[in-house]
Amino acid sequence: MTPPKSVIKYVETISGVRFEIHYAFTQPFPTQYGVRARIQLDGKKVRSQAWNQHELFAGEKNIKGIVSVQNGQDVRFPFPFSELHTEEDCVSSAIDGGSAAIEEITVEFDFVTNVRRRRQTKFRAT
Repeated sequence: MTPPKSVIKYVETISGVRFEIHYAFTQPFPTQYGVRARIQLDGKKVRSQAWNQHELFAGEKNIKGIVSVQNGQDVRFPFPFSELHTEEDCVSSAIDGGSAAIEEITVEFDFVTNVRRRRQTKFRAT
């Protein structure tokens, strides 16, 4: 069942191809709070981004991949589509006692009251 105020989209995929997430806020979207986007791949949180209320209508937003800190430097890893599994693969996996791959991209948006800078260009929602 789809939660209230949710949208479900199905995307044609090609194994190993990279993808990005693009979205924009437009009028009459409320501006009394900031917004945080949380990205999950197969149910695992991989990225979040936040904007204060004054930045919401400043054009399209995009999330191009996972950001990891390695040796004090931000390293970006693109989002790739995983290997596709056929219905027969899922049935075989279930018969063998394994679980079928979820292969799901979830983007959740939350209103936040205090978006503050972390480092120089990062934002953190509280």
